[in-house]
Formats: sequence, structure tokens, C-alpha cells
Amino acid sequence: MKKKRGISPLLASVLLVALAITMAALVSNFVIKKTKEFDPSKLAEQSTFCESVTLGYMINAAPGVFRVYNDEDDVLHPGNKLTKDVFLLSPLTLINRGSFSIHQIIINSPGLESLTLPLILPDDGPLRPGTDKSKSQYILGIQIRDPALNLDSEIKIVPIIKDLEKSTDDKPVFVKCTERQLVINYKQICKDANPKKYKIQNPPGENDPPCYTK
Repeated sequence: MKKKRGISPLLASVLLVALAITMAALVSNFVIKKTKEFDPSKLAEQSTFCESVTLGYMINAAPGVFRVYNDEDDVLHPGNKLTKDVFLLSPLTLINRGSFSIHQIIINSPGLESLTLPLILPDDGPLRPGTDKSKSQYILGIQIRDPALNLDSEIKIVPIIKDLEKSTDDKPVFVKCTERQLVINYKQICKDANPKKYKIQNPPGENDPPCYTK
């Protein structure tokens, strides 16, 4: 009887890494394509559907993980490197607490250009309402200018939904729900990260991130 030979552990590891890189590239290209296809100028400003749209957030990261990252943090992915005066507030979990799916968001952060971001979950669906966390929650980081300059600056996140009356299978129509935007400020987010015990140092110390808890 002939003995069957398997692949070596080293070759198996190389194949797994290659597969992971390939999948990551496919997902990235898909998100980039969707972003390019989306034209914010073609959005309707309001709809009766917007009255039932509610976007919330929470911070459920482990202590010390949620904070402001700067351009010197090694934990940032090379593709997410920041400029010297821009910080990343992360990780923040968005929650759909309304009645309609949220397909896109527009992030308005003081001192930075508006950013339109598609909300594409692992199952290729939008951010849906309901109690299923895998479908109703989305984790992201938000770029901000130096928060120590103005702790009361507001970050505004505008939800974008599909107009169910005007949309067709071939031509979806999206609505920008400006009046239902989520408004948060840097100081409030620091409190939410640790409501019982928090500290904001303004300006930050030499070795401290601008927002941290103790």
C-alpha cells in the first residue's frame, strides 16, 4: 500500500497567508468600487422614512483599546497611516436603533473634508435594524483634527437610507437623513468610554494620548 503524503506545515502556512491576503484584497476592492459608484450629490435631502431612522453608538472595547491613535502608533494598518495633525478615534461601534436599513453614512469631522462611507457588513448587507448584533452594529474609526485644541468640537454622522417608494431593483434611490444625524463631541465620548472614572488632559502630556482614562 502506498503511503499518502500531506503538504508540509511551512507550505500550509504560506498557502493560508496567501489566501488571507487575496481575500482582503477582494474585499477592499469591492468597498472601493462601491464608494466610487456612490454620488452624494444625487441624494434626496429628506423623506418621511427618515422619521424612523435612529443611529446610535456605544463603546464596548476593552479598557485602553478605545482611545485616540496618532501617526506614531504601530498598531495602525499601513493603509491607515495618519498625517501628523490628524488622529484616529477608535474603535467606535455604530448601532442601528431605527426601523430602516442604513446603507451609507457621511462623517463630518471638524477641520476635515466630509467622508462618505458605505456600511457593508460581512454578509454584504447594509446596517439593519433589529437585535442581531452581527447585522445591526458596525465598528469603525473616525479621523479627527487635534482634539486637544477644542474638546467641545462636534462630530456629525449623517445616515443614508434607501427610499423604498422610489427605488427599483435596477435603480436604487438613496435619501440623506440630515435631521436624524448622530452628533457626538470628543469630551462626551471620553466620558462614555469610562463614565465612572475618566480624565481628559488638555493639552495632552508628552507620553499620553489626547484622550485616556485612569
